[in-house]
Amino acid sequence: MKFHKEEKAIGNIYNRLLKLYRKNKDSGKTPLEDYTTEILVGLLQENPDILNDFVNNVLEISEDNFQVESQRKFYLKNDTDCIVDIVLENDYTICFIENKVNSTEGDRQLERYVKVLDNILKEENKSVYLRYCTKYYDKKNITNIDFKQFRWMNVYKFLKKYEDNKMVKEFLEFMRSEEMGSAGEFNFQDMIVLSNVNYTFSKINECFDNVRSMLADNFGVSKQTSTIKQINESNGCWLWVEQVFGQGYSEVYVGFSISANEGKIIPKLMVGIKCKKNNDNCSKFNEIIEDDDSIFDYIYVGNDGSNAWFEEPLSKFVSSKNQLDEIQEWFVKRLEELDEFRKNTSELDWK
Repeated sequence: MKFHKEEKAIGNIYNRLLKLYRKNKDSGKTPLEDYTTEILVGLLQENPDILNDFVNNVLEISEDNFQVESQRKFYLKNDTDCIVDIVLENDYTICFIENKVNSTEGDRQLERYVKVLDNILKEENKSVYLRYCTKYYDKKNITNIDFKQFRWMNVYKFLKKYEDNKMVKEFLEFMRSEEMGSAGEFNFQDMIVLSNVNYTFSKINECFDNVRSMLADNFGVSKQTSTIKQINESNGCWLWVEQVFGQGYSEVYVGFSISANEGKIIPKLMVGIKCKKNNDNCSKFNEIIEDDDSIFDYIYVGNDGSNAWFEEPLSKFVSSKNQLDEIQEWFVKRLEELDEFRKNTSELDWK
């Protein structure tokens, strides 16, 4: 049986997605960013003309004959290894593309990519480029490499001229379904949100009033997210105290998480403690929270550091008659538990 070229190409993409599904089926999540990346990479692999045009006019690299692949791993000495979403490479040049849909940059992600590219420049004498593609506005300031940002809506507009291609047409339809084709126009709901921003901040600050002094008494003077940019970058509104134990970075934090989970914003109250790998007591902290996982609601131990925290959905308090009081009480109680944890773990060398 003979297949049309586009049908064969679509079949190749479906095989890529099947592998991705098998990889993630037990994790309980739908990997939207990886899914989108695999479709785009498959499309570019099967259409060299589109690939060259994409490199020249979206990535702004004046070369051709690139090979493209996804999820390529690079090792970094004395740092967290990198798995790069898209890598384009020819004999003389290499370009990394990091894609984000409903999330923001991971811990020092772009910084580590710059390190890898710098090593390639020194060892292979290749021209190196770093590109960052996001759904939402997420301004980065990277000056020590050829770095550019673009949005998924730029990809959408670029692909529109190839809409006669069946693969492209289906990808464009998918992008529209995920609202990746445009930043959209202001609507009435946006106006309501804007008009309530100050009122929302005042309620958050009221919830923080009691816990701010408690943080200072137990852990030190706190910092606070104060701009829309900070809220976007940190996925929430926070109070935090830095350098709370050991030598190297550590942090106690209190706040409202507004991170997206598969495109849905689920506000949560959170209180926790984290440390980076460079903290000399990070391994001790890991042992403590892993040996007794009943202390915190959730823990995370990774190559980049560790995190242990309490959380509660904000929706639990919405119907309460004393909403703000109960939110404050939740924060205070969790901070008391955190202080008890501090008193019981003197080996961490608390400040």
